[in-house]
Amino acid sequence: MQDTVGRILKTLHGKEAGTWFWTCCEGGANGKVPTKDEAVVGVERAYTRRVVKADWRAM
Repeated sequence: MQDTVGRILKTLHGKEAGTWFWTCCEGGANGKVPTKDEAVVGVERAYTRRVVKADWRAM
């Protein structure tokens, strides 16, 4: 359980400063959300859907 499955980054500058960007390493799912907790959920959800081979874009 120590593999990297995604990245979470905080936007520090510009009009989106303070928002969070997340991306899943497998499948390319990503998003921008207002909190770090939501970014964590985004990565977890995208990775889980990838593992079970669900189409995350259909939602």
